[in-house]
Amino acid sequence: MVKSILGSGLIAVDHIFLAENPKSTKKLEYLGSAGGGTIPNTLCLLSLLGYKTHIFGVTGNDDIGERIVKEEFRLFSVNSGYLKSRGNKKDLRFTRQFSHLIFPDGTHRFKKNCLKCGSKFSREYQLSELDVVKNLKKLAEETDLLLLDRANKAAFSLTQIAKKYRRKVAYDLSFSSYGAYLEKTRNILKSCDLVKVNHGAFQKIMGSTDNMAIMRFREDYPNVDYLLVTNGENGVYGYAKIDNEKSLFRRNAIRCEHVRDSSGAGDIFFGMAASELLLKEPPENLTDFEQKIDLGQSLASLNCTMYGARALQRTYLNQKASPKEILDSANLIRESGKTTNSFSAIIGLPKPISEPYRLARIDGCKVCGSILYDKKRKKGQKSRLALSKVDTSLTSAPWTMRSSFDAGKTYRNIPELNSRYALFVGSGGSFTASAFVEAVYLQSLGRLAKAITPFEFEGLNKIDDDTTVWFISHGGGNTDILGAALSAEKNNHSKCIAFTGNKNSKLADMARKNGWKTIFIQSQERNFVSIIGLLSQVSALCGLMASDDDIRDLDGFFSDKSLRMDFGSSMRTMRSIAYEMARSFDDIASMHVVGFARGWGWPALIDLDSKIVEGGICTIEISELKNFTHGRYMNLFGRRNRRVLLIKTTRDAELVDYLYRKFKRYVPTFVIETEKKGIVGAVDLLVKSLFLAWYLGQIAKKNILKPMFPAEARGLYSWEPSYRKDQWKDQSGTKRKGKFRYPSISEV
Repeated sequence: MVKSILGSGLIAVDHIFLAENPKSTKKLEYLGSAGGGTIPNTLCLLSLLGYKTHIFGVTGNDDIGERIVKEEFRLFSVNSGYLKSRGNKKDLRFTRQFSHLIFPDGTHRFKKNCLKCGSKFSREYQLSELDVVKNLKKLAEETDLLLLDRANKAAFSLTQIAKKYRRKVAYDLSFSSYGAYLEKTRNILKSCDLVKVNHGAFQKIMGSTDNMAIMRFREDYPNVDYLLVTNGENGVYGYAKIDNEKSLFRRNAIRCEHVRDSSGAGDIFFGMAASELLLKEPPENLTDFEQKIDLGQSLASLNCTMYGARALQRTYLNQKASPKEILDSANLIRESGKTTNSFSAIIGLPKPISEPYRLARIDGCKVCGSILYDKKRKKGQKSRLALSKVDTSLTSAPWTMRSSFDAGKTYRNIPELNSRYALFVGSGGSFTASAFVEAVYLQSLGRLAKAITPFEFEGLNKIDDDTTVWFISHGGGNTDILGAALSAEKNNHSKCIAFTGNKNSKLADMARKNGWKTIFIQSQERNFVSIIGLLSQVSALCGLMASDDDIRDLDGFFSDKSLRMDFGSSMRTMRSIAYEMARSFDDIASMHVVGFARGWGWPALIDLDSKIVEGGICTIEISELKNFTHGRYMNLFGRRNRRVLLIKTTRDAELVDYLYRKFKRYVPTFVIETEKKGIVGAVDLLVKSLFLAWYLGQIAKKNILKPMFPAEARGLYSWEPSYRKDQWKDQSGTKRKGKFRYPSISEV
């Protein structure tokens, strides 16, 4: 039976920086951001070793920090369902953050401010006894091992439950406590089976580090079977219970010849020690104990060859190493007595950490998410110029796509996917996703489907019982998608699926109320819904809906290396096309684009139309590829502001080549093409169309991620009438002020 572990401790995000000079922080290289904290790091390793792991702690309600920690827990199969989130929509609170500064000699420091923008990080929010709810108490009763790194009331409550039911407790004592916390620490230590403490903290607590101090600790806390005091490159010492006797020991470290970063090594050692000493057979003798301890020292030494506290866990995860392979590598290092480059498949920072599963705020620091301010403005006054300081490009999207694709695959076995007919309902970027999955349904699965807008769906009086209705909405709170869902509810249509990125949205609530299936995707950043949200939706739909044959091709496409290469190539190509299209225009708004596509290329053209129109870039019209062959679009020729855009798939290559030769003699003509086939090619074209819209927006000085709507653009269902509330114009054009009223027909 698989043993279960519950961990309670600090939940944090580490922003990793390299420094050239230990005495200066001016020249820094930002490597990326990853989850951190002693217990989270430990649980990630233990999960890889085959244990069933659960984390209990507190996060903020910020999109950046909360997403990073939860996404990494999902990747490592650590159950994060017991996490507590502080804050609400009106009260934004940040998950605990640190700047992890690494120096050339391998030493490190944790700073409490962002080394990119200078913002100070807020402290973590404490857990209380009220957070130890009924289901968590039940878990503490049943779990095999409780791991702790904080002395608070919640931790003490869990410790009491664990000991009442004779469960093992291990405590990583990272720092000495004072006042009331000192008493809580002592109370927890009295119930521990294993205590790991660093050399500095042990010296502060006991006054010295000699054998007398160890024996005093043994007398003060008689229930502690194993005391492990770590001292970096000097090894580990303490005492161990062997044959009912607590024998003192001192063990040399496993030497690391190429130290890059020593952070996280103690967490790995703590996890291995807890596994070997508490979850397996106890050591038979001192030699057996030392071999168990050296397994932890071996992996801790290996972790020092990489940047980041969780780098080793990432490496094993990427290599899909089995528990046996992890232990074999530890034994190999233990037998060798040292760690060299030959023991590490990836020396340095693993790529998935350098580009983490996260997004920066559009108006904030890319590293920590703090809102940027223009120094020239008054203190606290936000500046629109802050947008230009932030890298809001698509280069952070690949890791979100990979994550969403994996998440989609986890839902492939639900019976609702076997429906012969389907309606996909979505608007904006979600309508692009709807059109994409319609193509998947028709061309990959060979079933009938239709993508429609919510307004069209509301006009349907009856839906066949064999038809599955999908409500696709990234935020799950738009009034149009909720109106469509309400229409399905009124028509008593039970075969519905809510596809959203927000578990607490109104759409998800309606799905639960009506017994509909709900599918959740990753990445809930609202500001990026028009781009990152779309790619997250499409990626999840690929993993969810593609045929088994297509899944094999998609696995290769959604690999980290493939996505990175494709994004780099698409970025360069689309930037060149965008600037060539806009050439000769003083104002790009006067350009008119005529786009043609079909089949797998149609979703990309639909989204390009959406981005160009909603971003206020220029005018555009789109049509099916075959339409020109019927002699249409006579008004296209002889007009200087026209630009033709053709979407080229492998299937349409011959026709597109013919049309390109025809058009380019009269009109500047451009082609977005892909060499990839089928559903993979469709995703590739979507990425390219997004880059094209992005660069056209840059040329037009428009931000397609966060368009600014003028008042006169407000529509029927907007939050504000088309006329301003404090003024309107009479027929002569003169502004009239006064109490707002809707203008009469004659005034309009």
